[in-house]
Amino acid sequence: MSERPDSQLLADIRKAANRAVKYVAGLAYGTFLADTLIQDAVIRNVEIIGEAAKKLSSSARARYPDIPWKQMAGSRDRLIHDTSESTSTSSGRLPERTSPYF
Repeated sequence: MSERPDSQLLADIRKAANRAVKYVAGLAYGTFLADTLIQDAVIRNVEIIGEAAKKLSSSARARYPDIPWKQMAGSRDRLIHDTSESTSTSSGRLPERTSPYF
């Protein structure tokens, strides 16, 4: 559990998810792959989402059982630890996968 309350962590998740979705809204996938600035912005927000998800209390996660908390944290871990060029292709679909929850 984090020193920050769950309410703040959930707000961080919502804010970062909304940003990531905004950055890719209306953007063709090829355009996303060609623009490292947008990739970096999306990746950073997915990292924020995953880190906040990891810090949520188990009771907060239990209140929202339909949200894929482990996958959110796992996406963050893959992005943080993957330094290959394949990161851009794996990050390209993250906002649309998480957006229905926010």
